[in-house]
Amino acid sequence: MKKYIYSLLIGGLILSLSACSEDWEDATSKHVYGQNENPYLRADAKATVTEKMKFGAGQTHTIHLEDYADVFKKQLDMTVDETLAGLSSGKVVFHNINTSRNAWDRTAPNKGTSGWYFDAVGAVADQAKAQFAVELNAGNKTLVVSALENAAMGASVGLNVGFAIDGPNFDQYVRFFSDIVIVDTPVEVSIRIPDGEYNSAPVDFNDYASAIQERFGLNVADFCTALGGDKIHMYSVGVESLKWDESSGYTANAPGYWMKADGTVTNWGADGYCLYAECNVNAGIMYVGRSYLPAKGDKYTISIGFRDKADTSKLLRFVISITMD
Repeated sequence: MKKYIYSLLIGGLILSLSACSEDWEDATSKHVYGQNENPYLRADAKATVTEKMKFGAGQTHTIHLEDYADVFKKQLDMTVDETLAGLSSGKVVFHNINTSRNAWDRTAPNKGTSGWYFDAVGAVADQAKAQFAVELNAGNKTLVVSALENAAMGASVGLNVGFAIDGPNFDQYVRFFSDIVIVDTPVEVSIRIPDGEYNSAPVDFNDYASAIQERFGLNVADFCTALGGDKIHMYSVGVESLKWDESSGYTANAPGYWMKADGTVTNWGADGYCLYAECNVNAGIMYVGRSYLPAKGDKYTISIGFRDKADTSKLLRFVISITMD
């Protein structure tokens, strides 16, 4: 009986061994990903560049790839120029990274030829549903990270894209992690402007000293000095679009603008000119005034922003509700 049992056990063992693959590489080699699969993201802190960004809706942040030339050389054994050339030759790929699945994402670009739109949680989205975007500008050797105009104040999101040597697993890579916080929280002000052409009402920066200190790390006097020296620039900002007008020069006493009823920049004497906002940096006051056009009881809302030209994450925006007396 014992011999019979032993025979069964030995036979079963032989069958189980014969069922195993004779190719030991099948059991030990890494999975080779096909073109329709998203390779697993191998963890490598040294291959990851983290950029912390604080800016407002409708603004962009530029990452200069040459600033991380040493990372490209160490991880890909390539210069930045060689990496970008590799995109054309097929040696290098540029993809979005899905961190919720810890995998590369081969989703085709939907912003230009080398970028993606993302929703509020950092997932690739259609433009209509997007709040953020990342796009590679190979000619300028930059990544342009954008908060779209509908990005919610206080929102935070992490966006990940990367360059990798094309192959079965993308294990040689450089990853860019953009850690974004939307900080464009406006200061709301209500003023009444007396009747009469060129009359104005003051917005005293000293009343908002804590906000200025928080956003710029400056007291009011230093803020005004920087504003007068154009290290901090004054902008007209769309009330609804939140778009900062970066193309218009000052049209009132600098720093300042003449504006139409909707807050768009215009010139004195042009059709529809009715409001102005200009700063007296010596007094620490922004004066918001009128032309002859507004009538008693008219109401307007404009938005004026101040932003550090060297560090665009430092900004402060006023939303000013105006009533004409």
